[in-house]
Amino acid sequence: MLSQEEFFKFEDKDRDFPYYRNSNLLRERNGLIIISSLLVFMFLIFGPVKFYNYQEQVILSFVMLIPLLYILKDDMSTFFRKPGWDDLRTVIFSCIAYLPYIFIVFVVFYFPLKILFGIDIVDVPHVVSQELGLLDLLFEFIQIIGEELFRVMLFLVALTVMYRYTGNRKLSVGISVLIALLGFGLMHLNSYPNVFYCLIMMGVGTFFDFYPYLKTKNVLLSIVAHFIINILIILVKLAP
Repeated sequence: MLSQEEFFKFEDKDRDFPYYRNSNLLRERNGLIIISSLLVFMFLIFGPVKFYNYQEQVILSFVMLIPLLYILKDDMSTFFRKPGWDDLRTVIFSCIAYLPYIFIVFVVFYFPLKILFGIDIVDVPHVVSQELGLLDLLFEFIQIIGEELFRVMLFLVALTVMYRYTGNRKLSVGISVLIALLGFGLMHLNSYPNVFYCLIMMGVGTFFDFYPYLKTKNVLLSIVAHFIINILIILVKLAP
């Protein structure tokens, strides 16, 4: 049983992250399924397979979701739980906290790098459709399910390895969060071939939609926060 001191202050202490204290997890069936899902997800993104229209969002989401549902079977509460009012406040806080981060990125990174070295960390060839229909919203949500599950699974694998060798929960969580964020950012190199953008915006910057999971251990909250932030960014890009 973990003591209260082993949790970060922001965490809900009535529930811990799953699996990581099982030192043999990565050699057992569930661990092998999780690792296989991660590898297939990465292969589909960087491999020779080509997708059309909404195929990529659906396939990548199913690659992460179906194996997880198989592992969970009748106990979905390990990853998914009905949110309460406190959970919704956490989501709102995460979305609002993202705005100061954008400001800091532009003041600390964008303008100095652009002026001094000619490096544009937000120069990315990403085209947004001029319309945002219900079908676009649906498949955006489906895509985010797969992305969040990928990040959570990557985090749990890293956490399992780190905790096995350090025995220090806080240190293991901190390093694993960084690994999950940077790994998640680099997974976007196929869409945004600007490594600075991928690491700063799509990596570290997505801490704010990952935070609800870290606090509550409920993936559903991170999915909702991620969806809201993505829609806000799309709406800004669509603005005249």
